[in-house]
Amino acid sequence: PMSTMPISPGEIQTLNTLKFALDYAVDEVRPGSAEKVEFWLTRDRGRSWERLGDDADRRSPAELNLPCDGLFGIALRVTTDKPISPLPGENPDFWIEVDTTKPVASLLPPTLGTGPEAGSLMILWTASDRGLQPEPISLYYSVRPEGPWTTIAKGLRNEGVYRWSLPGMVGSQLFLRLEVADRAGNVTRVDSKSPVQIEPKQRIRVLGVTPAKMPGLD
Repeated sequence: PMSTMPISPGEIQTLNTLKFALDYAVDEVRPGSAEKVEFWLTRDRGRSWERLGDDADRRSPAELNLPCDGLFGIALRVTTDKPISPLPGENPDFWIEVDTTKPVASLLPPTLGTGPEAGSLMILWTASDRGLQPEPISLYYSVRPEGPWTTIAKGLRNEGVYRWSLPGMVGSQLFLRLEVADRAGNVTRVDSKSPVQIEPKQRIRVLGVTPAKMPGLD
């Protein structure tokens, strides 16, 4: 079996759509010729090739449709009569990765700081995706469920926790928003379903019961 073709991450263009426009240029087109541009793709890093489409007028850009999510190598050929498939093991002209799936994310119940951590809120979340950005997390808050939303922090690592020093005059409750982005540009947004109580409820304990003194009965 053929060895796996090495690919560096910098060679891969990532998209969140199956349909894309490809800009290209053909050098030395012969006037009056029947040449056309063919597009070929490989799903297995060059082991085999299949025809993706062609552009008979040779006018850039060409609109192409990929079959599904995944990593594809694309090769271009100028042909006349018969299709010219790339050879097994041949390098593509470029690599493209399609990811149309949004990250999976959820907000967990936050924890209000006490003692030395008083005045802070520990925001907790989970997020997963096969291609998350290195710093995919953004957090926001609002005093109303419909917004407007104010940024808490952007470009956070997916560590699942963020200690937020509460701003003054924020009120007794607020709503949180989590956004998670992957490399392809898919963004998942999660809003807290119920308000976060910022001021802890005061606990009242019964200390005892005594009879009330009635006026004039002394």
